Amino acid sequence: MIAPWAALSITLSAACWGLAIVATKGLLEGAPPFTALLVQVAGSVAFLWTAVAVTRARLPMGRTTIAAVASGFLEPGMAYAVGLLGLQLTTASTAAIIGATETPMIVLLAALFLRERMGLLALGFAALAGLGVGLLMLPDLQGLAGGSLAGDLLMVLSTFIAAVYVVISRRIVGDFDALPLATIQQTGGLVVAALLWLVARNAGWAAAADVPLSWSTLGALALTGVIQYAMAFWFWLKGLKHVPASRAAVFLALIPVFGVAGAAVVLGERLVPAQWAGAVLVVAAVLALSRAEGPDPVPSPNPERSA
Repeated sequence: MIAPWAALSITLSAACWGLAIVATKGLLEGAPPFTALLVQVAGSVAFLWTAVAVTRARLPMGRTTIAAVASGFLEPGMAYAVGLLGLQLTTASTAAIIGATETPMIVLLAALFLRERMGLLALGFAALAGLGVGLLMLPDLQGLAGGSLAGDLLMVLSTFIAAVYVVISRRIVGDFDALPLATIQQTGGLVVAALLWLVARNAGWAAAADVPLSWSTLGALALTGVIQYAMAFWFWLKGLKHVPASRAAVFLALIPVFGVAGAAVVLGERLVPAQWAGAVLVVAAVLALSRAEGPDPVPSPNPERSA
């Protein structure tokens, strides 16, 4: 049985991710995506390093630290860079629900690269989630949902990169406390965000256009960065240390619940019938997948560590 505090920690991470999609969608109307990413991750890293200093958390050094930095290159680095580009072209509701397919992606990648067990039933649920995404993207193909197919595909790619990050993180989470691991990964992500911004700026891409941003916009971006990156990953990693990854992944299905609810309340977005059907299929698939026979818990090299 999952400990209530661990379930709460992972649920809070899903809430941070889902609601942050809504907030970031609004901010992208006035901020280029790579500029937004840089400010958000910088705000997150500043918050995390401050937390490390205040709590005097230990930062272990070694091969796993290098792996942690590399995983940060993937997420929040590349995953969120691609995701912000996609979020400009699709709706917040669609982006949140596509993000729910991260669960079957994680299971598939773990089966391929970690040799974890996955039965035919689990494969069927993964296929069902794929069908749900297809229905979700159908309105954009028909021009009914206010988004675009390109935006949807970018969100799918972003979600795939995030799933790769999770598979890598599964092997190193036992070597770290949650706060130091989140800090190291976010610092790696900041390096990627800065490099992408510099390349895009020098190349004259719209993603890093020279758009003057007010102090209020910069502050809002930094605040959403703390929520979407610092707090979300801190909560996620803290729960992941004590919950099998296959069980933890199913909580990602809560992201569209928070995202769609937030988009409806804040942005006034509404789902068309095909998207409702897709959302139901995705959520049903990931919930059913959690009950199917799945991979074993993450082995921890230091089982005595508790936080």
